[in-house]
Amino acid sequence: MKRWLLWSSLALNLAVVAAYAHQRRALPPPEAALVARLQLNPAQTESLSTLQRNLRGRALALREQSAPIQRALLAEMRRDAPDGARLRALLQDYGAARSALQGEIVLALVAYRAALAPSQRAAFDSALSEPAFLRRMSGFGVPATPP
Repeated sequence: MKRWLLWSSLALNLAVVAAYAHQRRALPPPEAALVARLQLNPAQTESLSTLQRNLRGRALALREQSAPIQRALLAEMRRDAPDGARLRALLQDYGAARSALQGEIVLALVAYRAALAPSQRAAFDSALSEPAFLRRMSGFGVPATPP
């Protein structure tokens, strides 16, 4: 019995380590083009990588948090007589969660920008104006799992 418990514990620990390693590998490093464009030093590159990892983690949390809301929304829409008040409430819940995340993203990017040198800020501002930049940084529009 003790041996079985020991092996089970070891297997579980190895699974946790493997999952962590896979997650770290699955998250892309900051884009080389952005690092070169901003002329980031190694500490700034690591900070950008951490920022991106955090933003993508929050976006994933939003996906997980909003999945039941989306299922409830679809179920209500499929009813013969959907309840408009319930639909509005579900949409408000979803919108509030997404709005909170977007606020976090904006504040995190403003804080990162403030830590850059003035010449780097100009390049960062240019990157911010690109439509795909926020999606790449936060994971919005990026599949939840790699294809």
